[in-house]
Amino acid sequence: MSNEPLTVEWHHPKIHVLKEWPEYFAEVVQGRKHYEIRLNDRGFEVGDLLLLREYRPRMGVTADGKEIAFNEKGEAILAGYTGLWTVVEITSKFAMDGITSGYCALGTKPFDAGLVGLLPEAVFNACLTICEMQGYEEAK
Repeated sequence: MSNEPLTVEWHHPKIHVLKEWPEYFAEVVQGRKHYEIRLNDRGFEVGDLLLLREYRPRMGVTADGKEIAFNEKGEAILAGYTGLWTVVEITSKFAMDGITSGYCALGTKPFDAGLVGLLPEAVFNACLTICEMQGYEEAK
């Protein structure tokens, strides 16, 4: 038996705020999508939280300069954040270097079924505060 001290590394969980396109966001909220494929540029770790904000990517610009996207009916709508959000926890992480260099696959599960809704700034900040009170810190 060795007398050397046992060294244990502990990961301080973080909150990663990410954009999620509408078609993928709906699958997460409806409980059918339990993974994320992401560029591994944020130091994602098992136990971290992902605060996913629904985001419509820009597909064009109106004559007056407003960024627009198109809905499933082909109608022009404003691009950007929709105000919907949800929180998931990372349960597993796999490097995808053999397939796509620099990317990772993240297994996820809902963090709290109550944390989904419209996102006024005050609610967004309150969500971050609640997560931080539970020992998470916002990733920078």
